[in-house]
Amino acid sequence: MRNLIFVKSCLHLAFLALLCAVPQSASAVEWSADFVLPQLAQRGTMVTVRIQGSGLQTAEEVLFYREGIRCTAIRQLDTVPHSHNGTPLKVEPGKAIELDFEIAPDAPLGEYYLRLRTKQKLSEMLSFWVTQFPVVPEEHAFVDTGETRNDSPQYAQRIPLNCTVSGLGCSNERANDWDVYRVALTEHQRCTCQIISARLGTVHAGGLTDMAIEVRSPSGKRVARNNRSALFVHDPVVSFIAPEAGDYLITVGQQMDSEIRNIHYGLHIGDFPRPAITFPLGGQLGDELDLDVFYLDGSRGKLKAKLPNEVAAFENSMVELTTITDMPEIPSPNRFQVAAFPSVYEVEGHSRPENAQTIDQPLPVSLNGIIRTEGEKDWYRFSAKKGERYRVRVYAQTLGSKLDPFVWIKPAEGNPSRRVYEQDDSLWDGHDWEGHHYRHQVKDRLDPVFMFEPDEDGDYLLGIADTRREWGDDYVYRVELQPHHDSVFLYYKDYPVQYTIMRDAIGVHRGATQTRPFAIMNGFGSQYDGPIRLEARGLPPGVDFDSPIFTKNDPVIMATFRAPADAKLQTALLELIPHAVDENVNLLGAVAQTHASNAQRGGYSPLFNKTRKLGFAILEEAPFDISIDEPGIGLAKNAELDLKVNVRRKGDFTGAVYLEMDWLPQGVTKQPPLIIPEGEDVGYYKISATSQTVTGNYRLTITARENEGGDPFTGVGFHYIGSPFISVEVMEPYLQIELQRAAVEQGKRGELVGKIRHLRKFSGVATARLLRLPNGVSLIEEPAIKYGQESVVFPLKIEADALTGQYKEIACDVKITDEGQDIHQQSGSGVIRVDEKKGS
Repeated sequence: MRNLIFVKSCLHLAFLALLCAVPQSASAVEWSADFVLPQLAQRGTMVTVRIQGSGLQTAEEVLFYREGIRCTAIRQLDTVPHSHNGTPLKVEPGKAIELDFEIAPDAPLGEYYLRLRTKQKLSEMLSFWVTQFPVVPEEHAFVDTGETRNDSPQYAQRIPLNCTVSGLGCSNERANDWDVYRVALTEHQRCTCQIISARLGTVHAGGLTDMAIEVRSPSGKRVARNNRSALFVHDPVVSFIAPEAGDYLITVGQQMDSEIRNIHYGLHIGDFPRPAITFPLGGQLGDELDLDVFYLDGSRGKLKAKLPNEVAAFENSMVELTTITDMPEIPSPNRFQVAAFPSVYEVEGHSRPENAQTIDQPLPVSLNGIIRTEGEKDWYRFSAKKGERYRVRVYAQTLGSKLDPFVWIKPAEGNPSRRVYEQDDSLWDGHDWEGHHYRHQVKDRLDPVFMFEPDEDGDYLLGIADTRREWGDDYVYRVELQPHHDSVFLYYKDYPVQYTIMRDAIGVHRGATQTRPFAIMNGFGSQYDGPIRLEARGLPPGVDFDSPIFTKNDPVIMATFRAPADAKLQTALLELIPHAVDENVNLLGAVAQTHASNAQRGGYSPLFNKTRKLGFAILEEAPFDISIDEPGIGLAKNAELDLKVNVRRKGDFTGAVYLEMDWLPQGVTKQPPLIIPEGEDVGYYKISATSQTVTGNYRLTITARENEGGDPFTGVGFHYIGSPFISVEVMEPYLQIELQRAAVEQGKRGELVGKIRHLRKFSGVATARLLRLPNGVSLIEEPAIKYGQESVVFPLKIEADALTGQYKEIACDVKITDEGQDIHQQSGSGVIRVDEKKGS
C-alpha cells in the first residue's frame, strides 16, 4: 500500500506506552481479549496497538467486520505500561500482544468491530475507530504530579487544529482527572470539539463513561460547554465561532466521580462544520433535495443532496450526510433516512385536528416538519383503507433531533372507526433489533413506533408534538407510514450465570461440531406463522450447517456447525437468513445481535455495538469429541429417558468433561450438568417430559467442555464441543394410573388401588411404587404390572404413630423396561386418609 505513514518514532512510542496503560488488577474475570489500545488511528497510516487478555500465545488473525483495516503483524509482549506511572510491568505469557494495523488511504471513517482469533478461540468483540486527522497522544496520561501534568491552564498541552487527541480520561487514583489542551484560533474561526468515549466501549462490563467538555477564550470567558448531546448522548460535542484571536483552553474529563477503571477517549478538534440537524431528515429514493442545515455553532446553511436510487434493508436505509452532499468529511456525520415512497412537508397553520393539513398522496408516505413553538401540535389528514397495515415510525431522536415525539392517530369526523392510537416511546423490536425493554435504553427508543391497522375505509388524523412541550428550529421530525412486511430475527441467547457476551461468536474446532442456541424474535407486527428455514451465508468451504425448520412461536432453536478435520484455520463473517418454506411468501429477516459497549451495574446500558453478521472461526483440533447414541425408544410424557453420551479422547487428555444441553423442547426438562469423571468415556444424561409436552420428533444436541482449566463466566480456557443432532420422539405415556381414595388406620395394614389405562404397548413386566407417602405410611411391596392389566393394588403398612389426616397428591412411579432401557414414568394423583386406631 502506497503512501503509508508508519508511526515508529521513539517519541510516539513513548506516548503510545502512556496511552495504552490500564489498571492491571481491575477485574478478576479473564477475557480472551480485554481491550485494544489505542482505539483510534488516522486513515492511511500504520499504527501499533496492544491487546491484553488471556490465552494470546497462539494469536494468529484479526477479523474486521468491514473492509479498510488489516493486521500485518502480531508479536508477543512480556511487559506492559503500569497504569499509574507508565513504567514497564511484567506480565505472564499470553497476557499481552502487539499488533500492526494497516489502515487503507480510502478506509471509511468511523467504527470497526473486530475479533482476535487464536488457535483455540475467537475473542469477544472489540471496537476500533478511524479518523481523518493525525492522532496526537496525551502527553501526561497518568496521575498528574509535579511538572508532568496537564490538569490546569498552566500545564495545558498545546495541540494543532484539525487533529484527534487520544487521551486517558480517568485514573484509579483520581476519579476526576481533567485534561486541558491549548489550541490557537483566529478571530471568527470556527472550532468544533467532539468527544468519543462512551462509544469506544473501552472495556467489557467496565461501567459507563460520562464526559464533559468546556472551552474558554483567551480572555477567560466560557464560550462553550456540553456534557450530553442530541447527536451522541453521553459523548459531548461543542462548536463555536471564535470571538477573538489567541489560545483557547479546552478542558475534558469525567463530570462526576466514578468507580470505573481507566477510560480512554478521542477528542476531535478542528475547523470542520458540525451540523446539529437538517430539514428534512429524509427523502425518497433518487430525490434531489435542498437541505436546510442547522449548525451547532448557531449558523445556518444550505446543502444540495442527491439521494441514492436504492438502499439496503433495515437500518441501512439511513445513509451518512457526507455521502449524499458535497459537505466535507467530518467525524461521525449526521444520518439521513431514505425511503421508497414520497415525502410531504408541513405547511404552517395546522395546529388543530379540525384544520389538519390534508395529504392527497396515498399511503405509504412520510410527513416532515418542525415543532417551532411551545406546546405546538402538527396535524395531518390522510385516507386509509380497511385491512391495510402500516408501521408508523418516527425519526427524531434517532437522527439527532431534540424532539421527544408523541404521536396520535384517530378517525376523522365522519369515519365510523373508534380506534385511537397514542404512542410515546418504542421497544427494540420496532427498530428490528433485540434488547431488554427497560435495562437497555437507547435514544432511538424515544421515537414512537407502532402498527396502524385501519378498521374502516376513510380519513384519519395524525398529530405529533413534543412530550415536554419543548420547541425550537432543531426540533425536527419525520413520520413514515411504512408498508408492513412480515419478518423474523435471530440473536444469541444468553447462557445462565454467564456474562452476556460470553460465547458470542462461533468457533468450530477441526473435525468437530459446534452447537449454538439462537433465540427467535418475531418481527414487528409480523403475522406469518408458517414454517421457516435458515440459510447460512459466508461459511468457509467444507463447513456443514444444520438447523431445524421452525416457526415464529419457537422461542429458541439449535443450529450446528461442523468443520472437516483438514479445514484451514480461518475467520469469516456469517449471515443467517430466515426464509419461509413457502417460496410464495416474502419473509424478511436477519441476525439482530446487540452487544453492550458500556454496561452499568445491574446490566443497564445505553450504548450498543449492533451487527447483522456473526463472527465465525475454524479453530485447531480440540482434545476430545462427543456424541450421543440414538435412543432406541422415545420419551414418553410424564417419563424420563437416559441418553448415552460418549467422549472420544485425543492425545493425552484424560480430564473430566462437563456436559449440558443448551436447549430442550417446551415441557422437557433436564438433569443438572453431567460430569463424566477423569479417564471415563461414557455418561448418561437424563431428560424428562411433562404431561404438557407436545408430541413429535425433536432434534437434540449437547455441549461439552473441560470441567477444569478455564473461566466458566467467560469461557476463556475451555474448548466447547457440540454433539451431532440425534432424533428424540416425544410420545404419549405407556399408561395412566388413576389412584382411588383410600382410608387406613394407625397400626394396621391397608391398600391403595389404582385403575390402569393402557396407551402404548410394552413387553415384559413393569413395577410401580408410590411417591409422596405421609410419614408413618410405607409401601410393603412394589406390585408388578403387565400390559393389558386393568388395575393394580399397592399394599401399605401404617405405623401406630403415623400422623392422622388427609394426604393429597399421592403419585406412583412406574418403571417400564423397553428395548433394554429402564423408563420411569409418573402417573396418578391419589388421596390417603389416615384415621386414629379404633378404640384408642
